[in-house]
Amino acid sequence: MIKIIITDIDNTLYDWVDSYMDSFNAMVKKLSIITKKDIGVLKASFKKIHEKHNDIEYPLSLEELDIIKDFNKNLTIKKKLLKYNPAIEEFDKVQNRTLKLYDGVLETFEILKSKNKIIVGYTESMKIYTRLRLHKLKIEHYFDGLITQKEKNNNINLDCLDLRCCNKKKYNFYEIPFLIEYNLNFAKPSTVILEKILKHYNIMKNELIYIGNDLVKDIYMAKKFGIVDIYSGYGSYEKCSKYSQLYEITHWTKEKIEKEKNTLKREVKPSYTIECFSEIIKIIEELEKNKI
Repeated sequence: MIKIIITDIDNTLYDWVDSYMDSFNAMVKKLSIITKKDIGVLKASFKKIHEKHNDIEYPLSLEELDIIKDFNKNLTIKKKLLKYNPAIEEFDKVQNRTLKLYDGVLETFEILKSKNKIIVGYTESMKIYTRLRLHKLKIEHYFDGLITQKEKNNNINLDCLDLRCCNKKKYNFYEIPFLIEYNLNFAKPSTVILEKILKHYNIMKNELIYIGNDLVKDIYMAKKFGIVDIYSGYGSYEKCSKYSQLYEITHWTKEKIEKEKNTLKREVKPSYTIECFSEIIKIIEELEKNKI
Protein backbone atom coordinates (compact mmCIF):
# COMPACT_ATOMS: atom_id res chain seq x y z
CA MET A 1 0.00 0.00 0.00
CA ILE A 2 1.17 3.52 -0.78
CA LYS A 3 1.36 5.39 2.51
CA ILE A 4 3.33 8.52 1.63
CA ILE A 5 3.21 10.90 -1.31
CA ILE A 6 6.33 13.06 -1.57
CA THR A 7 5.76 15.95 -3.93
CA ASP A 8 7.96 18.67 -5.29
CA ILE A 9 6.27 22.05 -4.83
CA ASP A 10 7.36 24.78 -7.28
CA ASN A 11 6.06 24.01 -10.78
CA THR A 12 4.47 20.80 -9.56
CA LEU A 13 1.67 22.29 -7.45
CA TYR A 14 1.68 25.76 -9.05
CA ASP A 15 3.48 27.71 -11.79
CA TRP A 16 6.29 29.28 -9.78
CA VAL A 17 8.36 30.46 -12.76
CA ASP A 18 5.76 32.65 -14.46
CA SER A 19 4.35 33.98 -11.17
CA TYR A 20 7.82 34.80 -9.86
CA MET A 21 8.92 36.54 -13.05
CA ASP A 22 5.73 38.62 -13.25
CA SER A 23 6.24 39.66 -9.62
CA PHE A 24 9.97 40.29 -10.01
CA ASN A 25 9.49 42.37 -13.16
CA ALA A 26 6.89 44.52 -11.40
CA MET A 27 9.26 45.05 -8.47
CA VAL A 28 12.19 46.02 -10.71
CA LYS A 29 10.00 48.41 -12.70
CA LYS A 30 9.01 50.20 -9.49
CA LEU A 31 12.63 50.11 -8.24
CA SER A 32 13.77 51.69 -11.51
CA ILE A 33 11.40 54.60 -10.89
CA ILE A 34 12.59 55.03 -7.29
CA THR A 35 16.32 54.82 -8.06
CA LYS A 36 16.28 56.24 -11.62
CA LYS A 37 18.37 53.25 -12.70
CA ASP A 38 17.89 51.32 -15.95
CA ILE A 39 15.86 48.11 -15.60
CA GLY A 40 18.50 46.05 -17.44
CA VAL A 41 21.25 47.37 -15.16
CA LEU A 42 19.19 46.56 -12.07
CA LYS A 43 18.54 42.99 -13.32
CA ALA A 44 22.25 42.47 -13.91
CA SER A 45 22.93 43.67 -10.37
CA PHE A 46 20.30 41.27 -8.99
CA LYS A 47 21.92 38.40 -10.89
CA LYS A 48 25.25 39.08 -9.16
CA ILE A 49 23.58 38.81 -5.73
CA HIS A 50 21.69 35.67 -6.71
CA GLU A 51 24.93 34.07 -7.90
CA LYS A 52 26.79 35.16 -4.77
CA HIS A 53 24.24 33.50 -2.48
CA ASN A 54 23.38 30.69 -4.92
CA ASP A 55 19.68 31.50 -4.62
CA ILE A 56 17.29 33.49 -6.79
CA GLU A 57 15.10 34.10 -3.73
CA TYR A 58 17.80 35.35 -1.38
CA PRO A 59 15.74 37.44 1.10
CA LEU A 60 17.92 40.56 1.14
CA SER A 61 19.00 40.70 -2.49
CA LEU A 62 17.44 44.12 -3.04
CA GLU A 63 19.26 45.55 -0.04
CA GLU A 64 22.67 44.29 -1.27
CA LEU A 65 22.47 45.56 -4.85
CA ASP A 66 25.85 47.05 -5.82
CA ILE A 67 24.24 49.50 -8.24
CA ILE A 68 22.54 51.40 -5.40
CA LYS A 69 25.05 50.69 -2.64
CA ASP A 70 26.51 54.21 -2.63
CA PHE A 71 23.10 55.73 -1.98
CA ASN A 72 22.51 53.49 1.03
CA LYS A 73 25.89 53.07 2.72
CA ASN A 74 24.77 54.90 5.87
CA LEU A 75 21.43 53.10 6.14
CA THR A 76 20.68 50.03 8.26
CA ILE A 77 19.09 47.00 6.59
CA LYS A 78 15.74 47.89 8.10
CA LYS A 79 15.93 51.48 6.80
CA LYS A 80 16.84 50.20 3.34
CA LEU A 81 13.82 47.92 3.46
CA LEU A 82 11.56 50.79 4.39
CA LYS A 83 13.04 52.99 1.68
CA TYR A 84 12.38 50.44 -1.05
CA ASN A 85 9.21 48.99 0.41
CA PRO A 86 7.03 50.30 -2.48
CA ALA A 87 8.99 47.98 -4.80
CA ILE A 88 8.54 45.08 -2.38
CA GLU A 89 4.82 45.84 -2.24
CA GLU A 90 4.64 45.61 -6.03
CA PHE A 91 6.17 42.13 -5.91
CA ASP A 92 3.68 41.03 -3.26
CA LYS A 93 0.69 42.52 -5.07
CA VAL A 94 1.47 40.80 -8.36
CA GLN A 95 2.26 37.49 -6.68
CA ASN A 96 -1.10 37.55 -4.91
CA ARG A 97 -2.75 37.93 -8.30
CA THR A 98 -0.70 35.41 -10.31
CA LEU A 99 0.08 32.60 -7.87
CA LYS A 100 -2.48 29.86 -8.53
CA LEU A 101 -2.65 26.12 -8.08
CA TYR A 102 -2.51 23.91 -11.14
CA ASP A 103 -5.77 22.22 -12.10
CA GLY A 104 -6.59 19.22 -9.95
CA VAL A 105 -4.19 19.89 -7.08
CA LEU A 106 -6.76 20.87 -4.44
CA GLU A 107 -9.19 18.10 -5.35
CA THR A 108 -6.39 15.53 -5.34
CA PHE A 109 -5.18 16.63 -1.90
CA GLU A 110 -8.73 16.18 -0.61
CA ILE A 111 -8.90 12.65 -1.99
CA LEU A 112 -5.47 11.72 -0.63
CA LYS A 113 -6.32 12.93 2.87
CA SER A 114 -9.68 11.10 2.75
CA LYS A 115 -7.64 7.94 2.13
CA ASN A 116 -5.35 8.78 5.09
CA LYS A 117 -2.30 9.28 2.86
CA ILE A 118 0.66 11.22 4.27
CA ILE A 119 1.71 14.20 2.12
CA VAL A 120 5.28 15.52 2.32
CA GLY A 121 6.40 18.55 0.35
CA TYR A 122 10.03 18.65 -0.83
CA THR A 123 11.40 21.88 -2.32
CA GLU A 124 14.67 23.65 -3.00
CA SER A 125 13.18 26.95 -1.89
CA MET A 126 13.74 28.39 1.57
CA LYS A 127 11.20 27.78 4.32
CA ILE A 128 10.05 31.39 4.72
CA TYR A 129 9.01 31.72 1.07
CA THR A 130 7.63 28.22 0.77
CA ARG A 131 5.46 28.62 3.87
CA LEU A 132 4.24 31.99 2.61
CA ARG A 133 3.21 30.59 -0.79
CA LEU A 134 1.47 27.56 0.72
CA HIS A 135 -0.31 29.87 3.14
CA LYS A 136 -1.49 32.20 0.37
CA LEU A 137 -2.75 29.22 -1.62
CA LYS A 138 -4.53 27.85 1.49
CA ILE A 139 -3.03 24.37 1.19
CA GLU A 140 -0.47 24.27 4.03
CA HIS A 141 -2.82 22.24 6.26
CA TYR A 142 -2.68 19.30 3.83
CA PHE A 143 1.02 18.76 4.54
CA ASP A 144 2.23 16.31 7.17
CA GLY A 145 5.85 17.11 6.37
CA LEU A 146 7.83 19.83 4.64
CA ILE A 147 11.43 19.71 3.43
CA THR A 148 13.02 23.07 2.57
CA GLN A 149 16.45 24.53 1.94
CA LYS A 150 18.17 26.05 4.94
CA GLU A 151 18.01 29.83 5.27
CA LYS A 152 21.04 31.46 3.67
CA ASN A 153 21.87 33.89 6.47
CA ASN A 154 21.09 32.97 10.05
CA ASN A 155 22.22 36.43 11.22
CA ILE A 156 19.42 38.29 9.45
CA ASN A 157 17.22 40.12 11.91
CA LEU A 158 13.85 38.36 11.94
CA ASP A 159 11.95 41.65 11.95
CA CYS A 160 13.75 42.61 8.75
CA LEU A 161 13.06 39.21 7.23
CA ASP A 162 9.37 39.51 8.09
CA LEU A 163 9.27 42.93 6.47
CA ARG A 164 11.03 41.70 3.32
CA CYS A 165 9.07 38.48 2.91
CA CYS A 166 5.70 39.24 4.38
CA ASN A 167 5.38 42.95 3.76
CA LYS A 168 4.91 43.78 7.45
CA LYS A 169 2.09 41.28 7.78
CA LYS A 170 2.12 38.56 10.42
CA TYR A 171 0.89 35.18 9.24
CA ASN A 172 -0.40 32.41 11.47
CA PHE A 173 1.21 29.49 9.71
CA TYR A 174 -0.28 26.02 10.11
CA GLU A 175 1.74 23.74 12.41
CA ILE A 176 3.28 21.16 10.06
CA PRO A 177 4.39 18.20 12.24
CA PHE A 178 7.55 17.12 10.39
CA LEU A 179 10.03 19.76 9.20
CA ILE A 180 13.55 19.44 7.77
CA GLU A 181 15.85 22.23 6.59
CA TYR A 182 18.85 21.00 4.60
CA ASN A 183 22.02 22.67 3.35
CA LEU A 184 23.33 22.62 -0.22
CA ASN A 185 25.45 19.53 0.42
CA PHE A 186 22.21 17.52 0.53
CA ALA A 187 20.36 19.29 -2.28
CA LYS A 188 18.57 17.30 -4.96
CA PRO A 189 19.44 14.85 -6.47
CA SER A 190 21.09 13.67 -3.24
CA THR A 191 19.01 10.88 -1.67
CA VAL A 192 19.98 11.72 1.93
CA ILE A 193 16.71 13.53 2.65
CA LEU A 194 14.63 10.71 1.17
CA GLU A 195 16.39 8.33 3.56
CA LYS A 196 15.50 10.62 6.47
CA ILE A 197 11.84 10.61 5.44
CA LEU A 198 11.88 6.83 5.21
CA LYS A 199 13.32 6.47 8.71
CA HIS A 200 11.07 9.12 10.26
CA TYR A 201 7.89 7.39 9.12
CA ASN A 202 9.35 3.88 9.51
CA ILE A 203 8.19 2.63 6.13
CA MET A 204 9.54 0.63 3.19
CA LYS A 205 10.53 2.11 -0.17
CA ASN A 206 7.57 0.46 -1.91
CA GLU A 207 5.21 2.42 0.36
CA LEU A 208 6.00 5.85 -1.04
CA ILE A 209 5.95 7.63 -4.38
CA TYR A 210 7.69 10.80 -5.56
CA ILE A 211 6.27 13.45 -7.90
CA GLY A 212 8.33 16.22 -9.49
CA ASN A 213 8.78 18.40 -12.57
CA ASP A 214 12.56 18.21 -12.98
CA LEU A 215 14.02 15.16 -14.73
CA VAL A 216 17.46 15.64 -13.22
CA LYS A 217 16.71 16.77 -9.68
CA ASP A 218 13.43 14.94 -9.06
CA ILE A 219 13.05 11.90 -11.29
CA TYR A 220 16.71 10.90 -11.36
CA MET A 221 16.83 11.25 -7.55
CA ALA A 222 13.77 9.04 -7.06
CA LYS A 223 15.11 6.40 -9.43
CA LYS A 224 18.50 6.41 -7.72
CA PHE A 225 16.77 5.87 -4.36
CA GLY A 226 14.63 3.06 -5.75
CA ILE A 227 11.11 4.48 -5.34
CA VAL A 228 8.28 5.03 -7.79
CA ASP A 229 8.79 8.25 -9.77
CA ILE A 230 6.08 10.37 -11.42
CA TYR A 231 7.08 13.18 -13.76
CA SER A 232 4.75 16.20 -13.71
CA GLY A 233 5.33 17.06 -17.34
CA TYR A 234 2.82 19.90 -17.27
CA GLY A 235 5.19 21.83 -14.99
CA SER A 236 8.41 21.34 -16.92
CA TYR A 237 10.36 24.58 -17.09
CA GLU A 238 10.47 24.51 -20.88
CA LYS A 239 6.68 24.95 -20.92
CA CYS A 240 6.82 28.14 -18.84
CA SER A 241 6.34 31.22 -21.00
CA LYS A 242 8.79 33.27 -18.92
CA TYR A 243 11.51 30.67 -18.42
CA SER A 244 13.87 32.49 -20.79
CA GLN A 245 13.51 35.62 -18.64
CA LEU A 246 14.55 33.62 -15.60
CA TYR A 247 17.95 33.04 -17.23
CA GLU A 248 18.66 36.78 -17.02
CA ILE A 249 18.57 36.83 -13.22
CA THR A 250 19.08 33.24 -12.09
CA HIS A 251 21.96 31.99 -9.94
CA TRP A 252 22.42 29.06 -12.33
CA THR A 253 25.55 29.25 -14.48
CA LYS A 254 25.42 28.75 -18.25
CA GLU A 255 27.55 25.65 -17.82
CA LYS A 256 25.10 24.11 -15.37
CA ILE A 257 22.12 24.87 -17.59
CA GLU A 258 23.76 23.35 -20.66
CA LYS A 259 24.91 20.29 -18.71
CA GLU A 260 21.37 19.57 -17.54
CA LYS A 261 20.00 20.11 -21.04
CA ASN A 262 22.48 17.88 -22.80
CA THR A 263 23.24 14.99 -20.45
CA LEU A 264 20.98 13.50 -17.81
CA LYS A 265 17.73 14.82 -19.25
CA ARG A 266 18.25 12.62 -22.31
CA GLU A 267 19.06 9.63 -20.17
CA VAL A 268 16.32 9.83 -17.52
CA LYS A 269 13.11 8.05 -18.48
CA PRO A 270 10.24 8.59 -16.02
CA SER A 271 8.24 5.59 -14.85
CA TYR A 272 5.09 7.68 -15.19
CA THR A 273 4.38 11.02 -16.84
CA ILE A 274 1.29 13.04 -15.98
CA GLU A 275 -0.27 16.11 -17.57
CA CYS A 276 -2.56 16.86 -14.62
CA PHE A 277 -1.82 16.41 -10.91
CA SER A 278 -5.05 14.45 -10.39
CA GLU A 279 -3.68 11.60 -12.53
CA ILE A 280 -1.66 10.39 -9.54
CA ILE A 281 -4.84 8.95 -7.99
CA LYS A 282 -5.17 6.37 -10.76
CA ILE A 283 -1.47 5.58 -10.58
CA ILE A 284 -1.71 4.97 -6.83
CA GLU A 285 -4.75 2.74 -7.34
CA GLU A 286 -2.89 0.78 -10.01
CA LEU A 287 0.19 0.38 -7.82
CA GLU A 288 -1.87 -0.78 -4.84
CA LYS A 289 -3.86 -3.20 -7.02
CA ASN A 290 -0.64 -4.74 -8.28
CA LYS A 291 0.87 -4.62 -4.78
CA ILE A 292 4.25 -3.27 -5.78
